[in-house]
Amino acid sequence: MFSADSISAEFSKVRLVPHVMMLPSRNTRFSGRRQNLKEMSEILNESILSGSIQSLTVWGLGGIGKTELVREFAYISEKYNDVTIWIPSQSLLSIDQGFTAAALRLHLPGATAHDDRQNKIVLLDWFSQTRKSI
Repeated sequence: MFSADSISAEFSKVRLVPHVMMLPSRNTRFSGRRQNLKEMSEILNESILSGSIQSLTVWGLGGIGKTELVREFAYISEKYNDVTIWIPSQSLLSIDQGFTAAALRLHLPGATAHDDRQNKIVLLDWFSQTRKSI
């Protein structure tokens, strides 16, 4: 088990490939929603300019296209990011597996194929330490 301090010290040694993308396949039939995509871009661009981390929540009734909107936004904006990660959230297990897949894909120190809890800690610590565009 790695401590938070040892993991943080190791992050300075992590060199990412030029671009890491973990997204479900793009919906080639996506259309419309340009105003929503523009608004999302403006909100997140403000955070980049201010140097802060900004989150964005898309909410609404089931079946109105929230997932498709976010997926399209991820593909449109991925060229501006060093890392794009999609964590499936259908269940607690899929969330844990998503954290593990991301930690392993990023080759983060302390990540292991058999410890979802540890991988969640490693990935969240990396998110808080990195200066990469994610």
